[in-house]
Amino acid sequence: MVIVATLTLRLIRHPFAVSYPRRVRNESGTREIFRRTIGYFSALKRSKIMLMLQLSKSLTNVPIISLRLGGPVAIAVEPILNPHNLKVLGWWCKSPGSNALHILLVEDVRQVTPSGLAVNDESELSSPNELIRHKPVLNSHFELIGKEVKTKRHKLGKVSDYSYETNSMLVIKLYVARPLTKLFSAEDTLIIDRTQIIEITDHYILVKDTDVKVTEEEMAPATEAAPAA
Repeated sequence: MVIVATLTLRLIRHPFAVSYPRRVRNESGTREIFRRTIGYFSALKRSKIMLMLQLSKSLTNVPIISLRLGGPVAIAVEPILNPHNLKVLGWWCKSPGSNALHILLVEDVRQVTPSGLAVNDESELSSPNELIRHKPVLNSHFELIGKEVKTKRHKLGKVSDYSYETNSMLVIKLYVARPLTKLFSAEDTLIIDRTQIIEITDHYILVKDTDVKVTEEEMAPATEAAPAA
């Protein structure tokens, strides 16, 4: 993927504590990982680089365009998320005339265009069996939407959508739909920043027990992400 940036920032491999599938037991290590995550996004803010955020729907059912053939060769059906850092690893793909699922890795995308994902040719699509180093992530079948979000004190709701940053492909914000009993409260949809995430498990996402503040700028994508009444 072609990325243009005016500042090179180091992405840490594990931005926050994860217990997928096991809990992280080293508390001091967990705090250090979380501290580095905060530092990374503070650096982004200081550098005044505008994060280009897109909602998750822009990652589904996207045509894959071959630059060699000049036309579509497959469809990127849905994204593959790494639960250890909430980063888009690639896409599950379907090719015309085939029922087998293939994988397109983010690193093999030459360019993201209005027409779709541009690749050199269809040889960039891989079989899951070929991607040995990504086996743990592929076998986890991690799904972010629908995941329960809670603090140590109470449940907040379930992820109804998320936004990601187009350069790093990191999930930046979670849009959390409130339970039915709280739908008529002032905040029907909560916006959780990735820096608030403490832990991810098979069944829930644990976040910091702080008040969630929704800005006017954030309300537009949040409203779009919220389920219809």
